[in-house]
Amino acid sequence: MKYSFTIFLYFFLLISPIAQELMYDILVSGKQVGSMLVTKKVVNEKETYYSAVTDVKYTLFRTTELVYFYEAIFKNDTLDKAYFIYKKNDEVEEEAKLFWANNSYQSTIPEKHQKYKSPLVNSMLTMYFNQPKHRDEIFSERFHDFVKIGATEEKGKFIFYIPNGDKSIYYYNEEGICSKISISSGIFSFDMVLNTSRKD
Repeated sequence: MKYSFTIFLYFFLLISPIAQELMYDILVSGKQVGSMLVTKKVVNEKETYYSAVTDVKYTLFRTTELVYFYEAIFKNDTLDKAYFIYKKNDEVEEEAKLFWANNSYQSTIPEKHQKYKSPLVNSMLTMYFNQPKHRDEIFSERFHDFVKIGATEEKGKFIFYIPNGDKSIYYYNEEGICSKISISSGIFSFDMVLNTSRKD
């Protein structure tokens, strides 16, 4: 069944007793065009569930709605499953699934299938809750490839080099939580700013 993987992961959202949520406002030239909710849920002592749901709506010549959904399950501190889907006006534009089996990661992206044969200890979803190291490589649930990260001279500021050629700047607060992301993508740029007024 096409969506059985997603339904299976939603089950973890319902039973998890410990959760942390971050809400971001998405801004273009200072105007809010959407939001993103990032969730981390400790299912039990061995499993942790992460998700991010982004909803953007803007009007140029016509109204366009973009939805991005990421999720990942870590077991014993290593990535076990990941899922990504991108929709534009309710039409699926991209979809990617990954899971660990038979001593390698099975990917629905053909060129990435069984490419990674060692367990992964982090992914892009974890970066909202954990500041990266000076130079790091983080696995992307979307591209099934690594995002290269470099620190800057400014404390808590990191440059993320995305596999599709985009570049993002991540800012972290004193608690190590991502407080802002500035993204340069194609013909436009936008900011994702942590909404600190929101309470879980």
